[in-house]
Formats: sequence, structure tokens, C-alpha cells
Amino acid sequence: MVPARDDRDLDGVDLLVGLLREGEPALTTNALKCVANVAVHPRARQRMKTSPDCLALIDAAIRGDDALNAKHAQIAKDAVLWEP
Repeated sequence: MVPARDDRDLDGVDLLVGLLREGEPALTTNALKCVANVAVHPRARQRMKTSPDCLALIDAAIRGDDALNAKHAQIAKDAVLWEP
């Protein structure tokens, strides 16, 4: 489980961001889907917003050549930037 009680337990968010860096299309698709799902947790969403790389990597996927990844990247970005 990614979100939890303290910041140590949010290390899974950093691992997801690391998967976005890998560049493998299938892995990126799955990582983007996970980002969108984990972003429903407020603390995980905040961690993703403040990550120096998360939104930049998502934006790169949106602008990339893979239409499937671009679609899931937009969904992930919307989830990360969602405000209650």
C-alpha cells in the first residue's frame, strides 16, 4: 500500500516516479495508471505535486509519441492536480 501514516510510508510514491523515468512504454502505462489511483490519497497527491520530477515526467508522457501513454498521462495529471 502506498499511502500510510507517516512520510516514510510514502516512499512508494517516489518508487512510482522512478518507474516513470524508466522509459519502457508498457511500464510507463502501468505506472501512470498507478499514479492516477494513488493520487486519490491526499498525502500521496501532495507528495506527487511537490516532487521535482513527477509532473515533469507526466507532462513529457503527454507530449510523447505514444498515444496510449499520453491518454493515461493526462488522466494521471488531472488526478495529481485535483483539488477538493
